[in-house]
Amino acid sequence: MFSLLVYLLTDSTIGTPVLKSFGTPLLSKSANAKSSPDELNINYVPVVIMSASQMTKSLLQKSTAVRDQAAAADFSLLRAVIEGFSDGILILSVSGQPLHINRRGLQLCRQISPDGPSHQVPEPLWTLCRYLIESEDIYTDRPVVLSNTILTPVGAIRARVQWYQAGDQRDRCLMVTLEDQVQAAKTAALFEARQFSLTERETEVWVLRKANRSYEEIAQELYIAVNTVKRHLKSIYAKRKQVEDLAEA
Repeated sequence: MFSLLVYLLTDSTIGTPVLKSFGTPLLSKSANAKSSPDELNINYVPVVIMSASQMTKSLLQKSTAVRDQAAAADFSLLRAVIEGFSDGILILSVSGQPLHINRRGLQLCRQISPDGPSHQVPEPLWTLCRYLIESEDIYTDRPVVLSNTILTPVGAIRARVQWYQAGDQRDRCLMVTLEDQVQAAKTAALFEARQFSLTERETEVWVLRKANRSYEEIAQELYIAVNTVKRHLKSIYAKRKQVEDLAEA
């Protein structure tokens, strides 16, 4: 039988007791031993000794790696989700670096800045983001959402920006939401057309009217007279009032 010496030391860095062994015993019979055949020689093979500070550092590194992997997984899930949104979504760093832009966001960014670089946030959007960053010290007691309507050659886009932090991310990001107001108005008009039981022609007139088209523009678009447009709108308003009266009854 044999015994292995173990020393209880104190790590000088953090003052924590550390259990250290100075080797792993290998048992073998000595070839030239003069002692009895049952006597064994004990040889020690050096082993790696880790202090408490080193062990703590290693555990922290592993913990950080696990946390970073979880954050990366959360962000991958976020990207998969926002790709399905009908609105444009941009996730930006506070320096303006795009972290992710969904497909619809890319389309609307090109609409805002047709000649701008594809990897750069359009200036009107970044101006809105900069206002939010600069107002951070002012509105410390509540979340803030800044919005602005950006006019483009083909319509209007409503932009909203707010702070965003996913999961265990240490650095906050900016989330920009872009809504095509022409498309939004069309969607709302189609919903109301079903709600008010409008005819096909009334629906066409209502969609254009909800897009802020004038009587003359609607008439030109649909190749009808201005008085016909007015007659359709009068019918639409009457049907809407009937629905509203039933809801209040």
